[in-house]
Amino acid sequence: MFSEIKVLEKLARFKEKYKWIPQPHSTDEIDRVSAYIKSFGVRDNKGDTNYDDREFPNKLKRWIQNERALCAIDASYFLTRYFWLTENQIQRFAYRSGQRAFYRVLQSLEEKNVSQQIQCLKARKQGISTMVEGLMTYFALYTPGARCSIASADDQKTTVMMDMMYGALEHIPWWITPTQTKDKRSGKALLQFSRIGTSIVVQSGSMRGGVGQGTTPNKVHMSEVCDYTDPVAQLEEGLFKAVASEQNVFMVLESTGNGNTGWWAEQWRANKEKYALGRAEFLPLFLPWFMTPELYPTEHWIRKFPFPGDWHPTAAVDAMTAKCEAYVHSTPMLSEILGKNWRLPDEQKWYWQFHWEDALSRRQEKSWTRQMPCDDFEALIGENDAVYNQQAIEVMKSNRAKEVAIYGVIGDGIAERHDPPAEEGVIDFARERIVVKWKTPHEIPLEWVLMPLLGDYDSPAFDPMNKLLVFKPPEKGARYSIGIDTGTGVGGDRNVLWVNKSGEDAVPDEQVAEFSSDTISNVEIYAWALCLGAYYGIYLDDDQVRYVIEQRRKYGDACYAALKVHGMTRHHHFHEYDKRGKPKKSVNAREGWWTNEWSRPLLLGVFQHAVENGWCIVNSRFAIEEIETTEQKTTSGGKTREDHRSGMHDDRKFAGAMAYFTFHDYDLMAERAKARYNSSQEEGYEVDYRPWVQSVPNPGAVEFFARFEQ
Repeated sequence: MFSEIKVLEKLARFKEKYKWIPQPHSTDEIDRVSAYIKSFGVRDNKGDTNYDDREFPNKLKRWIQNERALCAIDASYFLTRYFWLTENQIQRFAYRSGQRAFYRVLQSLEEKNVSQQIQCLKARKQGISTMVEGLMTYFALYTPGARCSIASADDQKTTVMMDMMYGALEHIPWWITPTQTKDKRSGKALLQFSRIGTSIVVQSGSMRGGVGQGTTPNKVHMSEVCDYTDPVAQLEEGLFKAVASEQNVFMVLESTGNGNTGWWAEQWRANKEKYALGRAEFLPLFLPWFMTPELYPTEHWIRKFPFPGDWHPTAAVDAMTAKCEAYVHSTPMLSEILGKNWRLPDEQKWYWQFHWEDALSRRQEKSWTRQMPCDDFEALIGENDAVYNQQAIEVMKSNRAKEVAIYGVIGDGIAERHDPPAEEGVIDFARERIVVKWKTPHEIPLEWVLMPLLGDYDSPAFDPMNKLLVFKPPEKGARYSIGIDTGTGVGGDRNVLWVNKSGEDAVPDEQVAEFSSDTISNVEIYAWALCLGAYYGIYLDDDQVRYVIEQRRKYGDACYAALKVHGMTRHHHFHEYDKRGKPKKSVNAREGWWTNEWSRPLLLGVFQHAVENGWCIVNSRFAIEEIETTEQKTTSGGKTREDHRSGMHDDRKFAGAMAYFTFHDYDLMAERAKARYNSSQEEGYEVDYRPWVQSVPNPGAVEFFARFEQ
């Protein structure tokens, strides 16, 4: 049906059964034969043309059998020969780049002998609705037992989809289609082809109740899903429950983005996270704007708005171009279609720049980016502004630690249920185990083992929960802090430990380890914190690592108390600040981090400055994701607040902010910036002055990235 391999297999079975094999014909041949068939028509008294196919020559009868067989066997043959587009002008369907990419996904799923269930997030005008409607028409005409269900966001959009299908049916030759037995176009529209047991039910995403209820659809097309009025009731409780889990199921949910909250965005994030793990029904597929070069831009647009004589891409266009090309080169399906050496054409750069500058002038840049996204992050941009500079984030992504050691932690204070499973493919027996020891104030020895684990850290399927990620082992002469953001360990409320190596003068801080869990309780997490404190404090002699535990916003008291009684006594001292912004030194300062109305923005603001300007190197790709999805939100009282995007987390970021802040709350950043500049001149640093960000590798392999500071 979709896959070339499957089509060849069906053709072989056809030949074995009928002793001949269908041959494909060009559109010109089809048009000539269609005209020839019309010569057999006889008009009746009503002006209708009637045909008696018993009078057709045997050669013509075989030709028609050939076309029927090929259409039934090969969906692409039907689309490109017999499916007509009637929206603007009457023309045959021809693949656009985005449609071809979508079809390749269908082929891949069919070759795996699994159902074709896809959530397609896309830029505008990718033609996915058109092509899927063509496939729904195909199922109704050539797939016995197909029960098709289609819907768009409201009655008007659903009518447009119906007109697309009806217009195509009117232009499909009668001699290759089954007899239509029912045609109800009002209310809940219904088309039936009873002789082959197929039907098409048309509903709306604004209807009350579930889509598909009272039926058992196996071919489904839901369009503009982001605008459905109640997708939980309409889709999850209605449609999904009505569709059986079978290999022949075809279900496409497709839509542009409409902000980063709501059912559509949450469904996308869940599918993206879980599909590679085998935990989601729908394959997430994103199609960017540049996949439709036929429209973006058209030849007419280029004639109307030719390149200015002095045109050259702006910095914004260069950043957009890099994002587009990186997405293509990292997506095998798109590289196969566009080419491994694909580069964004100048015509598309100029088109994007023209409209981007117009959107900026009207303060509509978010809307433009949502409708013409380069990646799925842009497609789901919300109404809230991003907090962190995107260029700094791109630098973090490209320069994070490439080698990550993955461990499970077992030992004293850790319940057996949290041990890594002793099964094949989990433990890495080729790497050496690390033994960590500690003595309590009562001289009771404690011991833990860092058990090496297997896993592809960069794989989308990698699950970081309950794994210790070590980016850098302990170093002599280094100071370490551990930021702890505690949670209940229930319902996704996470405990996070962030280990930070402190930097001084021109040398930045660096994240050296991370541990996160959504199943370990805030009472139990102390054992992992104690183990990490002992591991990174191995070279500190009589000193210890410094802990920073959130005490007010979360549940840090139990962890704090357990660490103290087990001998980890070095904790952050929480200070008030005077009117000049200077910390007030106090002998009786509280220990831990106490979040309140002024301390939260202070902490996160200092961390943002450190991250964006290269004073803190973030190595965890999961922490970078949290930083990238941080937004500035407005409270009901009109105040702005930095917070995570709906459906995301900020536990790692908060733990990292505390770990960084504890050694730098007294820093004079202007003096550190000057030290960085002087060290690059005096100590042989090679400075790469790039826009916004500079990279400064030193002879000791210390590398950091920062916005250039005067």
